[in-house]
Amino acid sequence: MAVAAYATLLSLSHVLDNLQHPVRQRQLYVDIKQIQSLQEKVKFLLSFFEVHSQRRSEEIQEMGRLMADAAQEAEELIDRHVVDQLRNRSQEESYRMTTISSFCQDINKVIGKVDSITKELMMMAKEEWADVQKEQPMVSVTVGLPEVVLQWQEEYYGRESSVAISLGSYKPYVIGFLNEEKSWNLFCEKAFAQEDCPYPELEETGKNIATSCNVLPLAIVVVGGLLGKSNMTREYWEFVAENVNAFRNSKDSGGTCQNKYPSLTRATVVRVRLVKRNFLGREPKYDEILLPTSVRYLQLNNWEFVSPSAIALLWNLETFILGTASKLVLPSEIWDMPQLRHLISSSGFALHDQVVTQDSVMKENLRTLFQVRDFRCTAEVLVRLPNLKKLGIFYFHYGEKRSTDWSYYCLHNLSHLHKLEILYVGCEDLLLENITFPTSLKTLLLDSCNIPWKEMTTLASLLPNLEWLELQRDAFKGSEWDQIEGEFPRLKVLIIGECELKWWTAENNHLPNLKTLVLRFMHQLQEIPSVVGNIPTLDSINLVHCNSSLVNSAIQILEEQRSFGNDNLQVYVDYKHYHVGSS
Repeated sequence: MAVAAYATLLSLSHVLDNLQHPVRQRQLYVDIKQIQSLQEKVKFLLSFFEVHSQRRSEEIQEMGRLMADAAQEAEELIDRHVVDQLRNRSQEESYRMTTISSFCQDINKVIGKVDSITKELMMMAKEEWADVQKEQPMVSVTVGLPEVVLQWQEEYYGRESSVAISLGSYKPYVIGFLNEEKSWNLFCEKAFAQEDCPYPELEETGKNIATSCNVLPLAIVVVGGLLGKSNMTREYWEFVAENVNAFRNSKDSGGTCQNKYPSLTRATVVRVRLVKRNFLGREPKYDEILLPTSVRYLQLNNWEFVSPSAIALLWNLETFILGTASKLVLPSEIWDMPQLRHLISSSGFALHDQVVTQDSVMKENLRTLFQVRDFRCTAEVLVRLPNLKKLGIFYFHYGEKRSTDWSYYCLHNLSHLHKLEILYVGCEDLLLENITFPTSLKTLLLDSCNIPWKEMTTLASLLPNLEWLELQRDAFKGSEWDQIEGEFPRLKVLIIGECELKWWTAENNHLPNLKTLVLRFMHQLQEIPSVVGNIPTLDSINLVHCNSSLVNSAIQILEEQRSFGNDNLQVYVDYKHYHVGSS
């Protein structure tokens, strides 16, 4: 049960961290010093069970079970107080004093249990080391307990009782966190069953995952072991790298642990189900809500907000996925969720304008914000999204009069998102203007933006690192695209669909790294420039519902390349592989 204790203590540690966040301090009545004291004890126990995760002694396993139960009980207790306070939100002094007193009393009980279990654990450790000393009295080696254990043993037993020095006169060896090199070696051992990474395309991402495990051996063992059984694709590993905390507690790892530790996974399932019922507007009984503040992942379909205050209960939420909803507007409480990493909708949502103050939350964890309607990219808002990697925004008329003064939406500020890699912009029936892009972009999708083709050169100059460009439904307007040398030097995928383009001219040195060309519903484009076939990296040309002239030009390019001995290029017409010589 040492693993179960570690898992529940880690979850409790996250909750305690969140309690100390400035936003929570403004919302809740808590004794911060008391919470910090409990957090220190939890950190010590995490270190202890990190070292003893593989111990099989019945005593350690039993104490691990007791600690797991105590940590779970503490999390439930904190959740109950938080829910009560967030629902009441009373400003009366009498309520504040009563609430703080009640919370402190309950936390003191938790601290008492934690201290009691810790003393037992330290006594066991002391006895085990004493036994080793008796069995090997002549051995003089540098072996000892972690530094944090030594600190606590002095608190409980006094400095003279140090058990770590009993094996010799040298300074005890301190078992600390792994460094980056050792973390990577352990990760490779668990993920690949060898000393290094056999997949060069996964090495950088794998090292990021190992680092994200906070150089904790147990976390690296869990994540590495699961990835070793996973799909060895870069896309999947990049997803895991962005969601290491969620991945460690994913349904895959939950399924692995469920037989041994059923209580760990059962609580998670119940939490999400009950919170979902609450959001659907059927007010549940109090005892039906189990740890809403601990929910990390929530997906809701066919749903609109009934109670904005319910958002405040999900203050540990990391991933929030919204299904179809009519003109959904998220409440302002969404800005007070510092743990949120991914906010995604299939049909779009609007956000209340954030009123930026000195105490406003820095959403450092937010990585994905997708399908936001009429998003105002003010500098004050974007500076609080320093690590945003994926952004989807759109601006539609919806049949009502709307301003087309793009200065209001401040799209020129997008260049301040220095870590943004993927951007989707849609604006039906509007001419997109006054927009700039960060040079960090690797993927850009434009839909119905009606930008003149002559502006493509300006766009390309802003995007030296772009690898994927997708232009849909008149993303660019006009009949002619005359490529200029130096445009998109790293572009690998180019997708153009449903536009008025008739003539496309290019030279031999244009798009030097293009691998895939996709043309969809191109009814007016006459031909693909023949020099496109000379791009050495080009693997495929894909045509979907295009006119016969365009299809013939693609076939001519293929036949010409075959005559040059190029067997790598492939052509697909309406998803069918075309073979040279076939009719």
